[in-house]
Amino acid sequence: MWPRSAVTSHYHKTAFPENAGKNSKFVLVFGDSHLRSLVDGYVQMPEGDLRFGYSSTPGAYAAVLHKEVLNETLPEEPDLVCLIAPGNNLSNNTIQQAGKEFASLICSAQGRWNKVVVIYFPNRLTVEFPYQDMLRQEYHRVAASMNVRYLSTVDHFPARSSDLWCGDGVHLSDDHGMPIFAQLIWCAAYYQLNIPQGIKTTLLHPDVHSAE
Repeated sequence: MWPRSAVTSHYHKTAFPENAGKNSKFVLVFGDSHLRSLVDGYVQMPEGDLRFGYSSTPGAYAAVLHKEVLNETLPEEPDLVCLIAPGNNLSNNTIQQAGKEFASLICSAQGRWNKVVVIYFPNRLTVEFPYQDMLRQEYHRVAASMNVRYLSTVDHFPARSSDLWCGDGVHLSDDHGMPIFAQLIWCAAYYQLNIPQGIKTTLLHPDVHSAE
């Protein structure tokens, strides 16, 4: 059982690297329940010259994450913040309203930190894909209008590979789906820190292949 946030009353947990101040770049990953396995250590990030910290708020939609971003206490200033675009907005409001809340979330992150990148959440097997595509396009439009790089992970999680998901059809499985997602987050962070925006990149860590 995770503790509840004093800010939003949602379950909320953070995990930060122990070697604060080490001569490597610190990446903060902010999101909802898709980060649970990373926060609890069941899934590990690939090795490399990056240190990752996590802030996870299960069940959070963009307006909730907006409040958590504004109030999160960190052990050090991150070199980059990765926002996992919230899929919970699929069920709580319209596409247009979700876009407005998402813009506020990005704005709050940009107001606190210099570098921000958005990573789109993997599709849910429980929601019609065309509707998820509409939300993805709206999030992409919002991020582009705010000059924030937006990276999609959807192509790496084909619906026919059901072992990538847990039994609920929403969350990725710890043994198959989440290791790929972790690799994609690592790549997104590396590209954002090392490759100028505007250059096309392939979101895939060299040691892992997406499901085929």
